[in-house]
Amino acid sequence: MSKRVGLISYPMLFQKKGGLQIQVLETLNALKELSVDASLVNVLTDDLADFDILHVFSSNHGNANIITTAKDKGCKVVISPLAEDKWNAKYSTRSRLIEPLLKKFTGYLNYSFFSRLYDAMQLCDHFVALGQAEKTALNQAFDINNDDITIIPNGIPQRFFDASPDYFRQETGIEGDFVLNIASIDRRKNQLALAQAMKEYLPDAKLVLIGPVLKSNEAYLKQIEAVGNVAYLGSFDYQSDMLPSAYAAASVFSLPSIQEVLPLSALESMAAGTPAIVTKVSSMEFPCKNHEFALVDPENHADIASTIEKATLQPPTKASCQNMVRHLTWHAVANQLIEIYENI
Repeated sequence: MSKRVGLISYPMLFQKKGGLQIQVLETLNALKELSVDASLVNVLTDDLADFDILHVFSSNHGNANIITTAKDKGCKVVISPLAEDKWNAKYSTRSRLIEPLLKKFTGYLNYSFFSRLYDAMQLCDHFVALGQAEKTALNQAFDINNDDITIIPNGIPQRFFDASPDYFRQETGIEGDFVLNIASIDRRKNQLALAQAMKEYLPDAKLVLIGPVLKSNEAYLKQIEAVGNVAYLGSFDYQSDMLPSAYAAASVFSLPSIQEVLPLSALESMAAGTPAIVTKVSSMEFPCKNHEFALVDPENHADIASTIEKATLQPPTKASCQNMVRHLTWHAVANQLIEIYENI
């Protein structure tokens, strides 16, 4: 492919560690391995006009301005919007009703987030959704045609499929069954509810937390640890052997966040052979028969605990978990993106 592709998101993206950062970097690496002229855009030194295609990751944090500028510069724009579950027809209608009032009462000095984003979305040439739920959100909230949306789930590196529990056990000294949560320690990730649900309904079960914690969330971590039977191990580098091994050692992975799109951690868990339990407020869709994957109500402690209990009392085989996600590779993601890039 002869087109030059720039990958871009909001300016502070790489000041944190999480799924979106991994998605951007893994996508970039896979595109390069397939000989695509792709790079991260440096807004301080790069001229957007030098790119044929701009691939924008996330529609939040002012990225609408990136889209409008890119179109003014003559770029084609592909966006992976990470559309939120709340973005539906009702949300869209309410926002449209409020917009004229906002403009009137502020003398046209203020525009709503939705208004700016809606206008920017209409400029995009193609949309990449992580699942059907996100595609539906784009249809209902932003009036995007189905033909302009391609569903491409995230990929999983091979090292997660090859994971063994031994390294994690040796390094941490943690033995026996435990529930694993790998995510930023944050109220949106809902670890406190997870710990409380386990304390209330599964008092002997151990919860292991891995992930970065910002200074503003240190008090929240203390609340979680105060529940009891919680081990916080800190944050591991994404390329570390500890992450795949932690997934492989766990009895079950649980991420009952307030909201997710398609969390990489759940995919990585299944790749390592461990069942994954995820918030129902997400785009995750996996038909399963043997507790390889389940959705839970993030506000229902009984639901969270009973789903964990089912997965631990009737555990699926490692192979059945892996087979759920074996087709999800970053090269597969890159190949589908290349087809989109070539056809817009």
